[in-house]
Amino acid sequence: MKPVFADAFFYVACLNRGDQHHEKAIRFARQPLGRMVTTRLVLIEVADGLASSAARTKVAEFISALEHDPAVSIIELRPMLLERGLQLYHERPDKK
Repeated sequence: MKPVFADAFFYVACLNRGDQHHEKAIRFARQPLGRMVTTRLVLIEVADGLASSAARTKVAEFISALEHDPAVSIIELRPMLLERGLQLYHERPDKK
């Protein structure tokens, strides 16, 4: 099974019951997905996105659970990785 990239949109929808995509995200999360991959920046974005919501109290515990889940890989931000990402961003202006 191929790894699945989990972005902030997915995690915010899962954690925030008021999110219009909450039910769809939960249904997706309940499927056998295999390995999940995300980044430390995605988790920061999740925390920021939920900072003023009722789900704020769940964020630290959720991130800690992801850090200890053997089925989840969290990619740390390294300067070289950021530079490569910015290079791709610059080279592909057609991508929205």
